[in-house]
Amino acid sequence: MERTARCDDDAPEGLRAGIDQFNRGEYWECHETLEDIWRGEPDAVRYLYQGILLAGVGLYHLRRDNRRGALSKLRAAHQLLAPYAPTCMGVDVARLRDDVGRLLDKLTAISDQQSAVSSQQSAGSVPSALVIEDRLIAIKFVE
Repeated sequence: MERTARCDDDAPEGLRAGIDQFNRGEYWECHETLEDIWRGEPDAVRYLYQGILLAGVGLYHLRRDNRRGALSKLRAAHQLLAPYAPTCMGVDVARLRDDVGRLLDKLTAISDQQSAVSSQQSAGSVPSALVIEDRLIAIKFVE
């Protein structure tokens, strides 16, 4: 994937709608909205849409205590978004990648800690203090 000249364009309505849903924590709805524009986009900017979509899906999995699913989707999002930093279509991609990276670090640390504890503890559970962390990740537009 390479950065595209379309990054200089304004964000289309569907992307803005998906980002609004993401920022409200409506990750399933964000997925549905961005999937429609991602699938219909022939330009490589489609991977920006897909990266944001996967970040939302990762947070959706985290909210549902599916740490493995969250890690998988957040890692994929982090990688897909890389060519579009620092900004694309007015989206502060660098900040989003930093936020996703920070969350990945925390989830990985928790995974490592839980691997070391007894099998009596639920391996799939996510500490409640981290579940609300998804609210700290918001997609911003640069001014």
